[in-house]
Amino acid sequence: MTHDNGFAYISNTVSDSVSSFTFNRLGGVTLLNGEAGRTSGAPLDLAFAGNQRFLYSLDAAAGVISAFAVNGKTGKLTLIESEDSLPASQGVQGIVSIDF
Repeated sequence: MTHDNGFAYISNTVSDSVSSFTFNRLGGVTLLNGEAGRTSGAPLDLAFAGNQRFLYSLDAAAGVISAFAVNGKTGKLTLIESEDSLPASQGVQGIVSIDF
């Protein structure tokens, strides 16, 4: 996922985390934080919401959606909520968000 302010985020299913990077228009990419956010288990998909103020992670192995606040100036992620009502045993996949 790429943020308009020059940040990028990737999910790491083995380490149960989200990494953050900075990027520029010339194609340069730099690791910002290898573990910018901890998730509940095997984050498969990421989605932004709220004009990119929030990043959601679908943690398929745990049946959880982890919600992070995104600092638009530093790229820092802060875990703000985890919703654990998904059926992990069903192999949930895919996440999408929409801003109203």
